Formats: sequence, structure tokens, C-alpha cells
Amino acid sequence: MRIWFFTGASRGLGAELVRAALKAGDKVAATARNSKNLIDRFGDHPNLLPRRLDVTVGAQARDAIGATVERFGRLDVLVNNAGYGLLGAIEESSAEDVEQLYRTNVFGPLNVTRAALPQFRAQRAGHINNISSLGGYQATAGWGIYCSSKAAVEGISEALARERGRSVSESRSRRGPFSAASSSRAAR
Repeated sequence: MRIWFFTGASRGLGAELVRAALKAGDKVAATARNSKNLIDRFGDHPNLLPRRLDVTVGAQARDAIGATVERFGRLDVLVNNAGYGLLGAIEESSAEDVEQLYRTNVFGPLNVTRAALPQFRAQRAGHINNISSLGGYQATAGWGIYCSSKAAVEGISEALARERGRSVSESRSRRGPFSAASSSRAAR
């Protein structure tokens, strides 16, 4: 049995991954900006720890990781899934929109990863999966800002793979187009 920690678990890919882990009999800390959405979606499952988490707030990430270890005794797999897209030409994208996207898509996974790494090192085991995108390798018109955020996730993930030591493994899932009601700021 594995102990999972998912960000962005209230809908789309995150929700499907949580559902699969629970079905497999694993224990899951599922996080979202609104934990009520998690309870509404998954119910009162004995293997589920629903937690409110805004990944842009480092203290919340540390608290959520701590609550997971307190409840389940350890943490095996971190899945950094929280994020969203920003559709628009680079020239048209406001500084505020770009900064918010980077706070969520880049600094969010950094916050949660930094919160989990001490636990993984103490356990001498753990795995981090950063949900990325094919856009991190090849940008397309209208998606330049989003793709640049995923390129940053790719770079961070590559460096982490070299820095982490033998006890912590890292992987990336590079998805293509996915209907998760997350492809626009309006879906936030």
C-alpha cells in the first residue's frame, strides 16, 4: 500500500488519479484550494485525507505534508498536478496573469516539493511526479506563457533528478491536450 499526496485533486486528471489510488486500496492526501470540493467528489473515504492547499503558499504546503505524515505515518509519492493554462498571445497577456500562472504552475510545485523532500530523505525513500506538458518542449501560438511555465517545470525536474540523492526518485508526466476544465483562466 502506498501513501499518495496529490495537488490539484478536485477535478480533471488529479481527481482521476485520486480515484484510481483509492480503488487500489492506497491511502491518499488529496488537496485543492477548496477541500469541500474534495469531500463532495470522493465522500468520507477512510483512506482519504482531504486538505485545503493553495500551492502558492509555502506554509500551507508544509502544513499539508505534515498532516499527511501525521495521519498515515509516512509519504511515498508526491504528485504535483495543480496548475492551469493561459490562452492568449504573449503580447496580450497581462503581467498580473503571467505572474499568477507562474506562482501556481512553477512556484507551486517548488513549494510542495520543498515541503516533501525532508520527509523523503528522513524515510530514505520517496517519489516525486511533476505533471508537465508536451508544451514544455514545443510551444504553440496562443499558449506561449503556459508552455514557458511547463518548460520551467521540466528544468526544475531535471535538476532535481540530479540533486535528490539515491533515496528520492523523480519522474515527469508529459501530457498532451486534456479536457480537464482547466484550459482557461475562467476555469480557475
